[in-house]
This record gives sequence, structure tokens and C-alpha cells, in this order.
Amino acid sequence: MKKQLFTDFFSTLPIICFLTFTFLTSCGGSESEVIYPEVRTITESVYASGLIKAKNQYEAFALGSGPIEEIFVSEGDTVKIGTPIMKIFSEREKLNRESG
Repeated sequence: MKKQLFTDFFSTLPIICFLTFTFLTSCGGSESEVIYPEVRTITESVYASGLIKAKNQYEAFALGSGPIEEIFVSEGDTVKIGTPIMKIFSEREKLNRESG
């Protein structure tokens, strides 16, 4: 029994030595590097593409297509829902109204 304990101790001795050496050297005494802040200007570029609109800007679309025949409002005018803004000439719409 004593011989087996002696053999087991010497078979684990290299592992014990390695762990002890690692523990003692890793916690040891060299000073760590000190980093000091620098005051510099920061330059950063942001690239994007898009469309910028005013907060209360709206887009209007006509039901028919064709050249503008007459404009009823000016830029900056306030309009209400249903107020005509412009008259569009459309031969197709004219024929639809006449036949209908």
C-alpha cells in the first residue's frame, strides 16, 4: 500500500510542479502598462443618401395623366381637402366624360 502511494505521488509530481510554477509566475510582480488619455479632435464622416422633407410637407398625385392646363393656387398657399390645385388636360378623361 505504501509503495502504491509513493508511485502515485511521483506520477502526479510533474503536474503539481507545473501548476505551482504557473500560479507563482502568473500572479507575479511586473508592472502592467499604463495608458494615458490624449486630448484630440474627433473627425467622423457619415455617408447616406435620402430625401429630406419639411415636417408638414405633403405630396399630391393626380388621378389622370396629361399636361397641366391651369394652376389655381400659388406656392405657400394653404389649401383644404377637396380644393382644386390644378387642371390637367387629358384627352382620355374628356372622352370618358362625354361618353358617360
